[in-house]
Amino acid sequence: MELKALVNEFLNDLEVNSFSKHTTDHYKMSMNRVLCFLNTFHHVEHSDQLAKAHLIAFIDHMRTLRGRRTQKLLDRATVHAYLQNVGIFLRSLAQKKRIAVDLSPLFAVKFRRIRLPRNVLSEAAVENILSLPDCTTYLGFRDRVMLELIYHTGLRRQEMCNLEIDEINLSDSTLFVRQ
Repeated sequence: MELKALVNEFLNDLEVNSFSKHTTDHYKMSMNRVLCFLNTFHHVEHSDQLAKAHLIAFIDHMRTLRGRRTQKLLDRATVHAYLQNVGIFLRSLAQKKRIAVDLSPLFAVKFRRIRLPRNVLSEAAVENILSLPDCTTYLGFRDRVMLELIYHTGLRRQEMCNLEIDEINLSDSTLFVRQ
């Protein structure tokens, strides 16, 4: 079967399963990179043409890519994210019997150490931000609740904006986040 059709099917499955737009966009970027590489350098367009050597070449290619703006090698985390997405795609192909051999283990990338973000707010800075809204007004109280929710749950700004009242369950202390 044509790889492009398989990728489109995979991306549609992500949307059907309510993956966020950010996630599906990242998968789409990863899939476009691998498809472009396979087609340009190895003339692979169908799943039956896919071989382990092609994917090893793609992994090596990803490790030598440079950023457009900085011309520096891509960060290991960026390369890892691309490769992990391709591995998940290949695993889904193998599970659906679209390819004969599961090639996803090639994309099992492990990190030695997890780095924390460089610019983490101190506890005092967080307390300062949380105290800014005027809780004596309706809008100030709303803003304080939103800041607390973002801080304590790790919600992204857009996820907070898209949150609907029926997605909040106070009795279970749960949220249903669509994006």
